[in-house]
Amino acid sequence: MNRMRWEEKRRSPLPSWAQVRIEGPNDVARTVAEIERCGLGQAAQLTRFSIQKGRIVSPTIQQAWQHPRVLKMRFFIQRLLPLPDVEFLFTSHDLYEDPQLLACTHAPVFAISKTSQNAKVVLFPHVEWLFHWQRLKRKLQQQEMAWEQKKPVLFWRGATTGFTSRYPIVQLSRKYPEEIDALFSSFPQIDEAVQRRLMEENLVGQGVAEEAQAQFRYLLSLDGNCFGGSFFWQLASGSVVFKQDSDYQEWYYPGLSPYVHYIPFARNGAEKKKKKRWPETHEEECKGLVRSAIKFSEEILSVEAMMAYADYLLHQLI
Repeated sequence: MNRMRWEEKRRSPLPSWAQVRIEGPNDVARTVAEIERCGLGQAAQLTRFSIQKGRIVSPTIQQAWQHPRVLKMRFFIQRLLPLPDVEFLFTSHDLYEDPQLLACTHAPVFAISKTSQNAKVVLFPHVEWLFHWQRLKRKLQQQEMAWEQKKPVLFWRGATTGFTSRYPIVQLSRKYPEEIDALFSSFPQIDEAVQRRLMEENLVGQGVAEEAQAQFRYLLSLDGNCFGGSFFWQLASGSVVFKQDSDYQEWYYPGLSPYVHYIPFARNGAEKKKKKRWPETHEEECKGLVRSAIKFSEEILSVEAMMAYADYLLHQLI
């Protein structure tokens, strides 16, 4: 983190799309009590953060150690101090969408993802990835490759999370092998029979490091259990990102526009072949799209910009 850049970001107004209005009560105590009374604590995975007199009173370091995401959230909030006295709720789940939970919730809940209709959740940066992201961003910058040098292939490697949304797209790589290279490289959340079937269908390949994926001209962003976990770094890759239409949002999505920062395609991949051909006849537009995506990444997805956004959210609760 660059301290001077952070202070500059903190003093500057956020883009209008990022100026989230947090409305309604922030009744943390009532929310926690109702969730415990209904036996929904395990489902909620809520952590109650309390900042008093410039210190994080809760959770303690010992409590935070029980979950990596909570621990990294605590480290992140520590960077933002000093802050006014404030309490807030943070879920260590990817989503907080259960109707029973929402009925018990009388305070905003910070989460890394949500559906658009969920008014109880406030989107927060995925701080668990911040340290890896800083290293990866440096690698991408160090090995920057000209558009003409990149391989004109649509590329993806990833896990079997979000299997139903990923499988149809990966199947297309067998139908159009010269244009699409999409394979599963790890197998969480599926049984051995499905894994064997994928191997028999030749839909399995070795994992490829993120920085190595930047050698391809086109990258796929596919939903996992919720959002596509690679999308944020793909915007900085210098490649055109094809993003699958999704019900799930991350905090920075409102600042992005299709055909300005990425190319959208239908969830089932029905138009994938047609969409893949568009860049082949619109090379200058693709180069402009890449420039816009990199600019967005540098301005909005820097650590300092994420800290400024988080600082803004916390002050909204006061």
